Amino acid sequence: MNKIFFICIVIISSLNANNSFLSFSDMCENNDTQKCSNNIKEVKQLQNMLNRQKRLKLHLVEDGKWGTNTKLAVIKFQKAHHISPALGYVGKKTKIVLDKLNKIKKSKISTNFKTFADMCEKDDTQECPNNQNEVRALQARLNKDKRIKVHLKVDGKWGTNTKLAVIKFQKAHHISPALGYVGKKTKIVLDKLNKIKKSKISTNFKTFADMCEKDDTQECPNNQNEVRALQARLNKDKRIKVHLKADGKWGKKTKLAVIKFQKAHHISPALGYVGKKTKITLN
Repeated sequence: MNKIFFICIVIISSLNANNSFLSFSDMCENNDTQKCSNNIKEVKQLQNMLNRQKRLKLHLVEDGKWGTNTKLAVIKFQKAHHISPALGYVGKKTKIVLDKLNKIKKSKISTNFKTFADMCEKDDTQECPNNQNEVRALQARLNKDKRIKVHLKVDGKWGTNTKLAVIKFQKAHHISPALGYVGKKTKIVLDKLNKIKKSKISTNFKTFADMCEKDDTQECPNNQNEVRALQARLNKDKRIKVHLKADGKWGKKTKLAVIKFQKAHHISPALGYVGKKTKITLN
């Protein structure tokens, strides 16, 4: 009994370990012109993979049985990924794309750009490994930057479009020289933006602690995330036209911007103390 149990465990673990669709047999609707074994475990993995494709919005029953619904889902998948002919036959071309997507899903992409190798166009003067996962993370980050408005294909391949997007990013963030080389300066800025994006900043100023310059008469915690939100909000105010660095650090420039804001919005006294009145107006 124990021997049988052990054999079952080995078989199951080996099936789970084999995640490459290329190693699977072809899957299709059996008819006079084509024959497929349609292994239950393999069909089940295919159904699971298709369900994970958010673009397709499928809800297949993952039962390992090949049927009309699975075939139609495969056709939909093939059309979405420009696999021709899109006839619902899971052959080499389709399995290669399935493996690529599986790899992208599984690979944990670090978002700490400082740890990345430099990225660039390879020529006589410079050599970059352009690691696929790192280039993919860079492309995804550039697509999120509202200042540059780019729509890169997140495929991990360095090319002209990625280089031009990097140049656009460098110009927008005043990184010099803006030559499309992703070096230390560019990676520091990417990390800063990532940090700002990640930190969940409430925009309900009423919930914030008071903010001020610390002196004998007043004490403020000046929470970094809250100060950053304040700076971002002041930058948006067209009446005062300020360009603060949204770094979350309270300083003279932030205080003077607050005074400017208070005067523009008739908040008295305009002393640069962000208290109840100012927070209501900010909201």
